[in-house]
Amino acid sequence: MIAYKKAICVMMLLAYAITFGNNTVRANASVKYGNIDNQLKKDLEELHIPGMAVAIVDAKEVLLAKTYGNCKSIDTPFILGSVSKSFTALAIMRLVEEDKIDLDEKISTYIDPTAYFINASDGDRITVRQLLNQTGGLGTYQRFGNAKITESYGQHQYANVNYGLLGEMIEAVSGVSYSEYMNKNIFLPLHMEHTTATFEQSKENGLIRGYRNYFGFPIAGKPDYPDEHSWSTVPAGYLSSSVSDMAKYLQMYLNGGMGIISQDSLNIMFYENVYVDDNTPYYYGMGWTLTEEYTEPVLGHSGLVENYISNMFLLPESGLGIVILINMNDYLVTNQLADIISKNVIFALLGKEQYEVSGNPYIVRHLLLNGAYFALLITAVYPIATIKRWKKKKRTNPLIAFDFIRHGILPLLLLCLPEMVGVPIWVVWYFVKDVCVVLLVSSSLLFSVGLYKIFYRMHWRMKVENDMESNIESNILEFECVGLNDGGKFPIENTGRGQDISPEFIIQNLSTNAVTLMITLEDLSHPIKGFTHWIIWNIPATDKIMKAIPPGKSVSSLQGAIQGIGYGFHCYAGPKPPKGKSHKYCFTVYVLDCKLDLPSFSFKRKVLSKASRHIIQKGKIYGFATSEKT
Repeated sequence: MIAYKKAICVMMLLAYAITFGNNTVRANASVKYGNIDNQLKKDLEELHIPGMAVAIVDAKEVLLAKTYGNCKSIDTPFILGSVSKSFTALAIMRLVEEDKIDLDEKISTYIDPTAYFINASDGDRITVRQLLNQTGGLGTYQRFGNAKITESYGQHQYANVNYGLLGEMIEAVSGVSYSEYMNKNIFLPLHMEHTTATFEQSKENGLIRGYRNYFGFPIAGKPDYPDEHSWSTVPAGYLSSSVSDMAKYLQMYLNGGMGIISQDSLNIMFYENVYVDDNTPYYYGMGWTLTEEYTEPVLGHSGLVENYISNMFLLPESGLGIVILINMNDYLVTNQLADIISKNVIFALLGKEQYEVSGNPYIVRHLLLNGAYFALLITAVYPIATIKRWKKKKRTNPLIAFDFIRHGILPLLLLCLPEMVGVPIWVVWYFVKDVCVVLLVSSSLLFSVGLYKIFYRMHWRMKVENDMESNIESNILEFECVGLNDGGKFPIENTGRGQDISPEFIIQNLSTNAVTLMITLEDLSHPIKGFTHWIIWNIPATDKIMKAIPPGKSVSSLQGAIQGIGYGFHCYAGPKPPKGKSHKYCFTVYVLDCKLDLPSFSFKRKVLSKASRHIIQKGKIYGFATSEKT
């Protein structure tokens, strides 16, 4: 396999050497760089990009070097993002040529894996080549200290930690810092005077202000330059350079390495690659990708940090290099549209028809996104605006279920949404802050209102319970128990014999037009002795009670009579008897000169239980009848 790849490299190198001499001048002569410049100006305006710098080069000269927007000089540096990986790969290949690093040696030979991996033994399984090709199985969102081999081992999985480890390797092998090594061995030899690997030097070089996009508005801010605890690292994404320096950098590749490394090493970087099955399949080499979506192979790499994006390309057959630097990160809109800028430049160089950017795609897409954000925020704010109406609503099971979904499940889904699409929320915070703000604010509001509703219900229940106890105490209809055996228990049989408090007596002793019949049922046959259930009716005190409560009837007859005339509600009629047994009830009827409208069965039971205890504790008997039913 290695010999096969080397053969391919040799063939492509020969093709490159032949086509460079024959086609470069013709390709350049046919290109109208003024048209490219005009198209770039139009694209910048359509996509609302604050600043941009573009260069096109061949092996001998700079064919186009332009700045747009608030970038006023081709010497103004931008942060390169993952374009930095090609520099790190270049440095590794230089050390390979110096026999200080072996591509197929395990990385534990050069660095101490205990400082970077959860399991130090992982350092014995991953080779330098695998870090460069990103096939060592390290996860996309891993960082120093929590790195570990995943199931993707042997397959390409893009991860900044790979190139962070290569940066550590450069320092360990060279004996100097990454920044020092890059300055001495790459930047200075190529006269890249505006390129550096430190934030301090980047600012001294005049680093252009970067922008994040919030809801369609670019806002300037400082980059989140990495430290030792960061997800990304300088070797993986935070070199800074100007478009003038990047032109020199690309010319180095077009001229066979220019003494930095050999053409053979460049070919290894480009063509000893792995296949990546993406939306547009490509091959990942060592800090470079290879795509065949154009009429000729195109090498390249893109870069993205919090407030900068970049793209660079090499067209080996045409002998051309392209670099595009932009000082804004607008992940969901501009970043996608900026690919059109890159493609249009390549199409122009290849003499192909370009994409037309029209119809204000920037504004349209941001309006759609902002509409979705607004709808989500309205969903979160609406319960606050309607809280008074909610307090007046009767607490029903559908309402409880709806509130549970809205204030429990929905905010949880919002917080988990990034993870559900495979991106940690902290990455969303770094790269798409407006989305993260909407998710966090919406979920927080929904959670908060949900908690308020819970505490409100708890407080309200306690208040109503206390009020009801006072209401029951003051409104229990007090009268003598006429006809009862010493106010004690007596049988009410299904035959109709026995005595009861007559309906006439109840009506005559009511002082209002509403009555609550409170019936307790003690299931004597229940496994738990004294297990009590409640039946409560709110009934208007009219002559229909005469028919509703005929004396001498059983509990089930009483229940049916009241429900039959359509009054009140029935909360509990008693459990089914154990298999093979019949019920044996004791029941008591309390007549209250008030209407109880309690929110739920469990609440009724709690309040009325206290009411019955109150009656017993007072030592009074208020119009009751008891019965045993077998």
